Amino acid sequence: YGAIISVVAALPDGPGILLLALSVVAVEGGRARRGAALIGLAGLAKDVNLFWFAVLAAPGGLKRYGWRDLCVWGLLLAGPLSLWMLYVAGHLDFDEIGGGRNFAAPLAGYLENWSLILSALHDEGWDSYYRFSLYAMIGLTAQTVVLLAVRDWRNPWWRAGMGSVVLMLALGPAVWEGANPAATRVLLPMTFAFNVVLPRNRWFWPLWGLGNLSILSALEVLRVPFWYYI
Repeated sequence: YGAIISVVAALPDGPGILLLALSVVAVEGGRARRGAALIGLAGLAKDVNLFWFAVLAAPGGLKRYGWRDLCVWGLLLAGPLSLWMLYVAGHLDFDEIGGGRNFAAPLAGYLENWSLILSALHDEGWDSYYRFSLYAMIGLTAQTVVLLAVRDWRNPWWRAGMGSVVLMLALGPAVWEGANPAATRVLLPMTFAFNVVLPRNRWFWPLWGLGNLSILSALEVLRVPFWYYI
């Protein structure tokens, strides 16, 4: 759903994912500095893309690169967004910009949304549009569980996905609420990482189905002919 709504609503999540994927390719090729620069550019598309920086945290990376390289990475990561924010600060009053409900105490927004979904489905039945939010919550939860279970620190996709897991813990109610929550876009990097690192064993298809359950929400958005039967 996060990828589809990015296209339908002309949002920068999709292009940001392309830059993040290219950063993994760069890191896998030993070009960590280029990877950091690509993540920094992706941060201009969406600031939370900077949580992808975990891809740079390779085992033994500190000994291999040293503090000087780490400082360069920091500038490449945070520099583009910082410069943009300085520019915007000269044209807008940040006190009038919302966003206070975007973050909350760990798991507070996540658990609150589960409570709202179950309450809505209990009161309105399965015809409630909150069933699409249920699909998204099941999918994101399955992705998190798989990433926590795999624990492959040598895999740059896994490291990057864990950055989104940390972000998910702190998301506030404004990101979770609604029949089609914005969390599916905010955590789109985690979805991509999940699909790459998902173990190819007998549990692959059941876990793939659970992790990508928000595809059903995408069918609703696209008005696929049979969408209203789901």
